[in-house]
This record gives sequence, structure tokens and C-alpha cells, in this order.
Amino acid sequence: MYLFVLVDNCLDGNLWLSYLDFAEEHISSPTLLQSIYERSLRNCPWVATLWIRYAEYMESTKTIDHSQLKQIYDRALNSDPTNLISFVDLQLAYLQYRRRHYHQELLSNTPEQCELLKEEIRHACEYTCDQYQELFLSSNNPNLFLKYNGQLELFWIHLEIKSFHSIDHARQIWNGRTLMSKSHNQLISNLWKNYYYTEINYGDEKHARKVLYRALNHIQTMDYPLIICEILLEHEKKYGTIQQLNETKGKLREIKSKIIQVEKPRRQQQQQSNTNNKKQPIKGKQKEPKEKPVKISTKKMDTSKNRRRIQSIVSFKNIDSFRNSQKTNIVVVYN
Repeated sequence: MYLFVLVDNCLDGNLWLSYLDFAEEHISSPTLLQSIYERSLRNCPWVATLWIRYAEYMESTKTIDHSQLKQIYDRALNSDPTNLISFVDLQLAYLQYRRRHYHQELLSNTPEQCELLKEEIRHACEYTCDQYQELFLSSNNPNLFLKYNGQLELFWIHLEIKSFHSIDHARQIWNGRTLMSKSHNQLISNLWKNYYYTEINYGDEKHARKVLYRALNHIQTMDYPLIICEILLEHEKKYGTIQQLNETKGKLREIKSKIIQVEKPRRQQQQQSNTNNKKQPIKGKQKEPKEKPVKISTKKMDTSKNRRRIQSIVSFKNIDSFRNSQKTNIVVVYN
């Protein structure tokens, strides 16, 4: 059934995904399934999900080695390198594979070999993050760029903490490498929030407080500044002295008053623009409706006695002039 439909719809990526769901459930031969994956990618090489599923399937079968899996990911990344969403999805899938491969190699390799592998993965992460900035920083869709910006770095930080057990390398990524050194990232409160929780969970309280105070330097231009204020207040309640708590409360009062002063004109301007967009009433004198001229029409009407009579349509204003002038039967219709 699928084969007949795919003949006329071979460029439908969703149809290929549905066919692969069916094939993986009913076909047990890895060779046959691999041929189906290859056929789907020949027809729809721009569908990132097909490449990711193909690579993960071949990894699970254990029929190919590490170098062959890398070739699949290389083919995938060259299939549609200018698509931002596909680029991020494919690069994350590749880095996730490198994490799994690293933990497998820990069981059989020497510490020196694992250290070399660790540096190779770090180089791959660095190259990927740089490539994202080079390809999409001047994107025609800046909102899409900001939406996905930082996701690759966040996974790299996750690798450093969970797999490589290096909070120092994670701090280097946060501070100088990619995130907090770029002006467009300093305006995103969610990145500061993640940075803080990285320090409080895997670093120490001292570094976590420094992150929040660094964030206060950009509070006037941040997208959601009150989030940082709330986190800082909660931090001092949990870890600070009474003096630090009181100082923080005073500082936050000043910051919130400045934020409100900035926000008020913005809200008024937005309300004014919304008001201007509404339909304004028409100014000036309204024109008086024109008087309809008197229309007198004669039509033949059939009655039960087949009699003819004149039907006159007279306006209400002119009825007095017609009252005595006609002796015929007049039917008056008020408009």
C-alpha cells in the first residue's frame, strides 16, 4: 500500500516517516530497512528527521563502526546547511551521539585515550557553535536566530558538567567563549537564569551570586528583568546574611522603580498606537439624506374580478398635493 502511494508522492517527507514507522514494526532485516532509509533520503534529503532516525537506527543495530556513523552525520549536515532549524537539530543529534560514544569508549580505553577523545569532542562543539554564529547571525529572521541561539552551547556545558566533570570548562563557555560575551545574549534573562542554576547546582554559592550581580548590569535592557530580581532575592534568603538581604532589598527597590519608569512610556505608547488603530468617527457636518423623488408607476394587476387599477407610489412628504388631484384608486406606500 505504501509503495503505491509513494510512487506519486515520493517528495512527501511525512509519508516516508510514516512508512518507516510501519517498516520498523514489520520488517526485521537491517539490510532491507537500511535500503528503505537510503531511498527515503534520496527523495527527501532536506528532511532532518529522516537523517537523525537513519543514524540512530544504524547505531542501534551495531552493524557499522564509528567512522561510518560519522559519515552519515556528515552527509546529513551537507544536505541542507542553510536551514537554521535543521542545522541545530542535526548538530545536537551528532553531539548527543558523541556523548554516547564517549561513555562506551571509557569502558575499554586507557585514560590517555579518553582524554584525547574528550578534546576531540570539545573541538567539535566549538566548531559547531562558531559555525552557527557565522551562518545565521545575519539571518533574515532574527527572532528565529534568538530562539535557537545558545542551544548548542547549553548542550556543550551539559557535556562538560555531566560527562567530563569540569565546572571550570563550563564557566569558560558561559563567560568568555560564546554566551555572556555577546551583547545579544546578555539581554536574554533565561540564559542568565540557566547560568545561575549551573553554578548553584554544580559550582558554589559564591560564583552563583556573582552571576546575578553581573546580570544586574544589563537589567535595564533585559527582556524579563524581574525574573533576575526575584532569583536574587530568593538567593539571599537562602544563602545570605541579614545584612546582605537588606542591601539586596534596597538595591532591588531602586531597580524596580527605574524599570517601572521605563515601562510606563512603553505601555502608554502601545496604548496610544492601539487607540490610533481603531476606527475614528467621521468629522464634519453629516450630509442630509437626499429626498427621494416621487415615483409614480403603473402596473397591471390581476384581481379576482380581473379589474385594472393604477398603482401609484407616493412619498410621505408629497401626499397632500396628491390627495385631491387624483380620483383614481391610489395605493400609498410609505418609504
